[in-house]
Amino acid sequence: MVSKTTVSSSYNIPLPITIFNSQLTVLESVVKYLYERQGLTLADISRVLHRDQRNIWHIYDQARKKYPKQFEATKSETLVPLSVFSKPKLSALEALVLHLKDAKLMSFQRIAELIQRSPSTIRTVYLRAKLKKVSVKPVTFEFPIEILNKNLTVLESVVKYLHEEKGLTFKQISHVLYRDQRNIWRIYAATRKKVPGKVSVSGSKLMIPISIFARTKLSAGEALVAYLVDKRGKSYREIADLVVRDARTIWTIYHRARKKYER
Repeated sequence: MVSKTTVSSSYNIPLPITIFNSQLTVLESVVKYLYERQGLTLADISRVLHRDQRNIWHIYDQARKKYPKQFEATKSETLVPLSVFSKPKLSALEALVLHLKDAKLMSFQRIAELIQRSPSTIRTVYLRAKLKKVSVKPVTFEFPIEILNKNLTVLESVVKYLHEEKGLTFKQISHVLYRDQRNIWRIYAATRKKVPGKVSVSGSKLMIPISIFARTKLSAGEALVAYLVDKRGKSYREIADLVVRDARTIWTIYHRARKKYER
């Protein structure tokens, strides 16, 4: 029999890492555990997690259908405090990954094993969570289309511009572009070999928001082309002229991006 937990003490409930699995979302696992193992009402859970009660009911209903059996009362070496999920800016998965990486000092590989996700997904989620916590936000930055050229990839051009023209550190750029910091350093080092001098731009006929690269399914080139077609209504020929590429290449990139979103 599960003892009922009071709302006042529920903020201190430690969640065993074993409740997280590939069948449920992180939030579904938390709600199911609190309701079935800790005896909280759905109203209590909504208050503890700062979510709407109707949403909590829906989450629990989904969890019960996906995973009908109760979580086993097994001991776990890794416990996650419930307070981790009280950060309103972060999703439950983001909050969990951030806690395990920064507070528990776990590797992406270890986190992936524990909560049954892929390491690449964990890395992406972590960078997204860090971005929400830093002062540098993607919507505050734009880059002029003229920085793009045939000697550099789209990502190389953007990294070079952000570092040299905007003065961002590699760490800040990694947060803004959802990329690993070491990868950003390698990208910048490659740009200096290809194009040693600064890219000088005085005025621009088209500014592109950095936030388009938050589409983690897409490469930088795919994200740019998809934005120019879908949001700016540009033709393949117009985009080809802007980014110094062949129109047939632009067509291929756009349709590749669309296929990734349809999967």
